[in-house]
Amino acid sequence: MAAGALVTVGFLWFAPRPQPAAGTLLVVTSGRSAGTVAATRLMIHGGGGWIAVGNVSGSVPAAPVEQDALQAQVGPGLYDAIRFGDAMNPYAF
Repeated sequence: MAAGALVTVGFLWFAPRPQPAAGTLLVVTSGRSAGTVAATRLMIHGGGGWIAVGNVSGSVPAAPVEQDALQAQVGPGLYDAIRFGDAMNPYAF
């Protein structure tokens, strides 16, 4: 009986756990002064290469005010860079 319980606990401990199919990436904008952003493609880089997330455009408020600019579903994983138009920046998340 104790061996059966131990095997069950061991199985549950080491069994693969379901991972979420996607997570939400929220892009927030803010600037030194208020302005606008023309439609610009946002991409993220992970183990599988570059992934197009969407386009960001519209008004940008002056800091410290923030505005949600884009909300997208992305797969779980480690990402190491962001490309906004032609500008690429290393950023791990």
